[in-house]
Amino acid sequence: MKLVTSVLFSVQLNGDCLESFVPTRGIKQGDPISPYLFLLAAEGLSCLLRSRNQSSALNGIRVAPSALMVNHLLFVDDSMLFFKADGANARAVNDVLSIYCQALGQQINMEKSSIHFAKGCGQSLREEIKDILEV
Repeated sequence: MKLVTSVLFSVQLNGDCLESFVPTRGIKQGDPISPYLFLLAAEGLSCLLRSRNQSSALNGIRVAPSALMVNHLLFVDDSMLFFKADGANARAVNDVLSIYCQALGQQINMEKSSIHFAKGCGQSLREEIKDILEV
């Protein structure tokens, strides 16, 4: 935490350097420690999703009949979750995300979250899933 809380920012405005200030949230963008912190935190989410996939409580997708089931992909600071479009899977995803957020004290930024459906998914099912996930 010392690395995160000891940072000072300074802004230059019209050639004049303004007073330094301490950020109130997170670490600065581009900080080399950022990907490592994400990996540490995301490992918990990954384990939760894998355990739900193994217990058949959260089905993922297959890109081919012989391919492995995939229910999530994690990137530098983004996560993609894949599941069959039904209420049970949406509730399972919601449960996993709630457990993850409570354990780490994090919140999902719903303004940066989105959901995409396959073409064959009906409108009423789409609305049900969006309501469950609050997306």
